[in-house]
Amino acid sequence: MTGILRYQRIGAAVSLALALTAMPAAHAQVAAAVGGLTTSATISQIFSGLDQLISSAQDAGDYLTMRAAIEAKGVIETWKEANKELLDKAFSELSETQRQTFNNARQLTERANQDVANRLETTQLLVNQANQLVESIPFSNNTYVTRYSPRVKPAQSKNAVTLRVNGVNLDKADPVLALNQGSATRMVVGPMEVLYTVPVTALQGDADKLAIVPLKLTYTAPKEGFWNQLVGAREAVERQLPIVTLPSNLGKFTFVVETEAQQKEVAIWTAQQQKFEGKNKNVRKVATPKAGWRWDWEQGVAAFKQVGGGGEAGSCNGVKESESTADGIVHSAHLDEIKSVKGFPPEVKWGPGWQNCAVTGPIYRMVIVKAKLPAQAGLMTWTEDLRLPIPQDFKSLQLEVSTFDGRKRIFTDTGADKFFDVIRGGSELIIHPRQPADL
Repeated sequence: MTGILRYQRIGAAVSLALALTAMPAAHAQVAAAVGGLTTSATISQIFSGLDQLISSAQDAGDYLTMRAAIEAKGVIETWKEANKELLDKAFSELSETQRQTFNNARQLTERANQDVANRLETTQLLVNQANQLVESIPFSNNTYVTRYSPRVKPAQSKNAVTLRVNGVNLDKADPVLALNQGSATRMVVGPMEVLYTVPVTALQGDADKLAIVPLKLTYTAPKEGFWNQLVGAREAVERQLPIVTLPSNLGKFTFVVETEAQQKEVAIWTAQQQKFEGKNKNVRKVATPKAGWRWDWEQGVAAFKQVGGGGEAGSCNGVKESESTADGIVHSAHLDEIKSVKGFPPEVKWGPGWQNCAVTGPIYRMVIVKAKLPAQAGLMTWTEDLRLPIPQDFKSLQLEVSTFDGRKRIFTDTGADKFFDVIRGGSELIIHPRQPADL
């Protein structure tokens, strides 16, 4: 699936590039529209489109498009710093290559704002177009910044981030990086690179969405004008180095567990009456429980009683503890002999005694009981594992995660996402955050 997606993206990028080179009419319309504007005004229009793109990507949690759009804007800013003398000239006075590059940049910016599905690929093409402008800058004694990294603060940074600023003649510029708590510590200064230590406390973003921390780099550059160049005069230049920060919460989760267990169900049951019959003896019978149930013999013999239901020359004689089990209770009746003479003429009755007896007491059965436990919900961070307990009698589980970039994932077992791993152990579900690999 990854390979297919890669080919789709390459195909989209190639299609966009071909579209730009295959639309002479569109290029002519754009050129006519901006021909009367100054170069500065033309760049401002492109910056406006890039700001719109950055804002929409921020709302969508799309930090890759944000990074690419900020990079494209920074590259054009570099061209501005190195070509100040061209900013007030008409756009039509630029070289054909420069005009073509700016026109492509304008088209790609508009396309990225309109075609959300291919927004990232389009913005990356835009960066490539903008880099052609920097490559066209001739070597000079001027000072300017070409790029910096990282543009996205690593999500799991705990103490400090090393900010690498690249440029031209930086060793002559005394570059100072301003933070909200003073200036950043400058570790290395060279003509083409400066390294700063930026505490993570200076890069605090938002809890639930992407944010931009606007760092400010101040340095000196040669002042324009013949006499200024002659005496080596320099002037202060400010350059914004926006850093994208991921939200401190990578997402929200809801965790639901369903359990399934056997549970003992108990009821009181009176067995069907049984008729005992005999002469001068004790008779035993077995009372069986209700179908699908058993006598709850664990409660002891005292929990069971015999109930008489009529008879003659007999009596219920109790439950036999030593002979009874959960599947049948042995009970007995004592029977005498019937001897009676009644009435006149006399009626003689002679025969075995009889007695109806029944057993009453607790019965039980094991039933399967399913239950859905109350849902657990909360936030997931970049720096701590989240451990969710799993009961021993669980039947199923479902973890639903909504990430800050608008995606929804559902896990029922071990799994993985670009921002975290889900690991099911014996008694807990572990959500382990991980550093995005595409920062």
